[in-house]
Amino acid sequence: MSPRPTSIRIFGWLLLAATLVALTTLVVFAPVLRAQALALGFAAAGPLLAMFWVCGYNLCFWYAVARRASRVSAWIFSGLTAFSLVTMVIDRAAYIALGWGYVLPTGLATLLQIAAVAMLYRGDAQGWLKARGRLPDHADIFG
Repeated sequence: MSPRPTSIRIFGWLLLAATLVALTTLVVFAPVLRAQALALGFAAAGPLLAMFWVCGYNLCFWYAVARRASRVSAWIFSGLTAFSLVTMVIDRAAYIALGWGYVLPTGLATLLQIAAVAMLYRGDAQGWLKARGRLPDHADIFG
């Protein structure tokens, strides 16, 4: 596999940053989220499951896209990111009920994830993904 293009490296860093922000937010707000889950009749382990989900979901896509050059994973990740935006708009009352201390870092994590998706549609990233991580070697041109 050839060196990754700049857009793919930026994608990786943005996605890891989004993961870190989301995970930190979930850890800080775990007691509040647990109480909210219990009040709504859901499992008390919801925040813990959300932490595993955020880490597993983002790290799997980071590996599949940034390391394995999977176009299918890039498309799935893009679609799931769009779907999460729709669900955030639909559930905005639940987000706002937790206060701005929760809304702002969650919004930051979402913006980082959107920026990561945008990196996947730059020319160098598209070429790299289309070639499955192999860029043509032009060393023979000047040899």
